[in-house]
Formats: sequence, C-alpha cells, structure tokens
Amino acid sequence: MKDSNLSPETLIAQALGEIDPVSGALTPPISLSTNFEQAADGSYHQGRVYSRADNPTYEQAERMLAMLEGAAGGCILFASGMAAATAVFQSLIPGDHVVVSRMLYWGVRKWLAEFALTWGLDVEFTDTGDLAAVTAAIRPGRTRLLWVETPANPMWEITDLAAVCDLAHAAGVRVAVDNTVATPVLTRPFEFGADLVVHSATKYLNGHGDVLAGAVLAARRDPFWERIRSWRRNAGAMPGPFEAWLLQRGMRTLFLRVHRASQTAHQIAAHFRGHPALTAVLYPGLPDHPGHEIAARQMSGGFGGMLSIRLQGGEADAKAVAGHVRVFKRATSLGGVESLIEHRRSTEGPSSPVPADLLRATALIGPAGHVRDQLAAYGLLPARPPRPAFARVGRLRGLAAGFAARGDFPTVGSAPGGGPSTFFTVSHVRVVAPSPSCFKINVMNTGPRGLGTYAPNTSLPFEHSRRAPSCSIGSRSFDAGTSRRNVTMRLAFGATLKSA
Repeated sequence: MKDSNLSPETLIAQALGEIDPVSGALTPPISLSTNFEQAADGSYHQGRVYSRADNPTYEQAERMLAMLEGAAGGCILFASGMAAATAVFQSLIPGDHVVVSRMLYWGVRKWLAEFALTWGLDVEFTDTGDLAAVTAAIRPGRTRLLWVETPANPMWEITDLAAVCDLAHAAGVRVAVDNTVATPVLTRPFEFGADLVVHSATKYLNGHGDVLAGAVLAARRDPFWERIRSWRRNAGAMPGPFEAWLLQRGMRTLFLRVHRASQTAHQIAAHFRGHPALTAVLYPGLPDHPGHEIAARQMSGGFGGMLSIRLQGGEADAKAVAGHVRVFKRATSLGGVESLIEHRRSTEGPSSPVPADLLRATALIGPAGHVRDQLAAYGLLPARPPRPAFARVGRLRGLAAGFAARGDFPTVGSAPGGGPSTFFTVSHVRVVAPSPSCFKINVMNTGPRGLGTYAPNTSLPFEHSRRAPSCSIGSRSFDAGTSRRNVTMRLAFGATLKSA
C-alpha cells in the first residue's frame, strides 16, 4: 500500500495492505521453512539462505514495526525483549562506557549488574531525567551508549528525549530508547533524535500474552547496526515463524488497545489521586507528576496504560491489597488485555530500588470502573458513586459497597425518615479491613444540610487485629430518632462490609 496520505493507524490495521502474491490472501501467510532453494548457478534469487538469518514471516512483522516507529534503518526481531536489549550491549566493545537510566526494567538492570562487568562494559546508572546528571555521567571519548527508558518501569519517571539526545550527540554518544511502555502509538523516539529503539514485543506490540519476542530498530544503517544484525544471526536469537506471525496479528489492533488502556489508566489514576490510603499515585498523565509537562510534549494521544500506587500502610498493606483483588490478575508482565497487579519488590528481590510499598498495575482495555470497584471491594480505595442503596426499616439485608457524592463514607443501607422513629438493624456482618485499626458503624444524617452524624451515641465499635483480617459482629439495632429527612447507615472509611 503505497499511499503516503494514510495514517500509521490505517496502515498497521491492514498489515501495510500487502497481499500474498501467490494466493491473494489478505491475512499474511506463515512461512515455516527453515531453508530456501539455491539456484543452479549457486545464487539465492530471493536473497534467503537459512531461517536463522531471514524468513518472510519475520520480514512482514519487521516492516510493520519499522513503519510504526519511522525507522529508516530498519527493524530486526529477536526471540525476546531481553534478547533484543542485550544484543545492543553485546555489540559494544569491552571497555566501552555506557550510561543507563537508574530506573528501568528489572531484567535489563539485573543483566547489566550480573553480566556487563564480565563482558567488559563499564556501566553507570544515573537519573536521565536530570540533564545535569546526564552531562556529568558522560565521559567524552569513552561513553559509547546512553540507554533511556521513558516512562521508566515501575516508577514511571520521564526523560526529556530531545534534550538528552542533544547532550549525547554533542559528545558523540549513541542513544538507545526502550519504547516498550509508551509504544509508537504514543511516542516515536526517532523524532526526538534517538539512534536506536528497543521493544519487548511480548508486551503491547503483541498485546495478547501469547508471544515472547523483542525488536531493535535503527534510525540509519551504520556499522553498529550491522553488528547488531550479525549478533542476532550468529547467536541464533530470533523468534520462531509462528511467534512472528502472532506478533504481526497483534500489532494490527495496537492503536485500539493502547488508546483504551491509556484512557483506563488515566481515569483510575485521577480517581485515586490524593486518596488518604495512598502516599502517591504514579502516572505521568497527572498534572502533579514531576515529568508531566515533558510527557505531554513527547507523548501524543495518551500517557500509557501503566500506573503504580504506594500504600500508606507500607509493604504489608501493598501485599494485602494484591492478595484480595479479583478482576486484577496477580501476574508479572504488562501490555495485554487483562488488568495485572504486582508487588514488584517481591519479584525483584532485596537489591531492587523499587519501594516496598509499591504496587504496579496494568490497566485493562475495559471500563475503568471495574478496576476501581475491585480495589474498593477490599475497602482500601473508593469506588465510583453508586445508585442509592435503600433498605427497609428492620433487618438490613442488601449491603451495598458504594460511596456518597463526597466520597467520604461507603453506604451500607438507608431508610426513609419522616416516621416517629427510624430503626436500623445490622446482623451477621463481617467487616474486612486493610490494616490494623478500629472502625465504627454510625447512623448518619444525609439530609439537605449535608453529611453529618445524626445519632452520635449509636455507634457500633469493633476492633480489627493484625492476626484477624476480618471480624464478625452480632445483631444490633439503632434508634435514629424522629426525622423528616432520610437517615443513612454508613461505614466509617477504611473497611468493607460483607455478608457473614
């Protein structure tokens, strides 16, 4: 499809519009062959000898990704994101100095810490969001590579790509950008001066959790690029044809998935921003994020589908929340259609720079409310405002987990006022709390004068201990007195009511 007026979104959805010349098939075929015929004169008229070097199915996916990133130098697929990333470092020469983002994907950091020294590389981690720190880290004549990840997993720190590329190039340093999280849908690093772009294609590019693949792309063909290509061929670090075919299939819906995940993540982050149970919501789309202005300049169409939250209660609360979710799946990785949640410190180990109170979340490509409600079900985070939950005077049966308009207290039941006396009965209720605390159930006045304690002497206190994550309370009745306004039973913030 040779129409320069077509957008990348249109081109990728149609697999570049290429039609199989043999069958006329619209869906690209899979070439499983590992070898190709040699002509009588000894030549290979299609330019392919062996699948370790070339394969038509690889080439289809490579053309698609090169178009998305605007990679004039081309694209090569690898067997995994780690194979792609390490190929860049292994194409350097022993003794070369490299500067690397201090916050980056754990697998790359771990490989650098365990193998780069024996490989002979001099690795220096620095805050690439601090231009002065980058300038200080570069050693003219010795630094050969600046490795940047933005947004940086899992703290989502932002690096100014145009600025660091200018700094690096002024010193003769090549810049490689891990664009796994932003994807070319939101950021195209070559437009800001990057020399190489790296992907874990396992993540958003494939997007369905069923492919292990990676990619390296180049702004131009040069000797270093040819070293990377040679490394893949000679090390045998390419994917299988079926994985390459699944990857091109996944990329055809990339724009739809990334935009929807970004919308969901932004809504969730905005909803929980400033929540008293959290010390921070880390998402570059929030106005108070330290890198928001830079992200807004270099990310177009969204700020990504990843966010992290930090819990006031520390590591114990973070693990407890992760242990009680249902729509979220407790799993590593990112970029699929599911919502994933992970306590990264546990995954990365004691040497990790990630705070122990942090949970990393991957937004699903469905409604944000489902994710918010799942966190609310544990009693930690507020749900979206629900429809009013009314209960008859007498035994309180339908316990509704919801929030008032002000978001202060979850409603567990209500009854109309106006009678001589209004009674509430709560019976056989189990209260699940996120941290050791003491909570109360109060009868509240929600009339036109606003939210307030209507019957302050009718509280039902109970204790929540560290070893007992839930408590059962017996049947209690409350006389709310005479009222011409509605009286609502509410649960003091921090716990969730469930049927015993």
